[in-house]
Amino acid sequence: MLRCELNDGNTARFWFDNWSILGCLKDYIGDSGPRIMGIPLQSTVRQALNARDWSAQSRSRNGLIRNVKDLLRTYDPPDNNMESDVYSWGEINQAGRGFSTRIIWESLRPSTQRKHWSKAVWCKFGVPKHSFTFWTANLNRLPVKRDWQTGE
Repeated sequence: MLRCELNDGNTARFWFDNWSILGCLKDYIGDSGPRIMGIPLQSTVRQALNARDWSAQSRSRNGLIRNVKDLLRTYDPPDNNMESDVYSWGEINQAGRGFSTRIIWESLRPSTQRKHWSKAVWCKFGVPKHSFTFWTANLNRLPVKRDWQTGE
């Protein structure tokens, strides 16, 4: 995932960028978030933090909105003297550990449980063509004459 290290807040998009521990806020709250919170969809983090006084206690019944407002209270308003926001690849909680292709791959791909027959099909010294045919047959997807429906 692309993460953003927040500095001056001028380039980080409030709703779309992964700048907080909650991740992308539009994904976290949903499409109604900008309307409920009163923060325009294309706002930067700097604009959102300067738009309101977030120190007031939240009275929203929506737990997600309360979480975001609590998060905003922990941030100081960005300063123009700070450097620009920095974007990098990786999980937000993996900051400073460097780039790891394995971690990125594991976070992006959907993982499923390993099938009990996978070792038999995808053995280390197997011929890939034969492994694929066996795998297809095991899933009952191998085209056979009875499935052709030729009308004979």
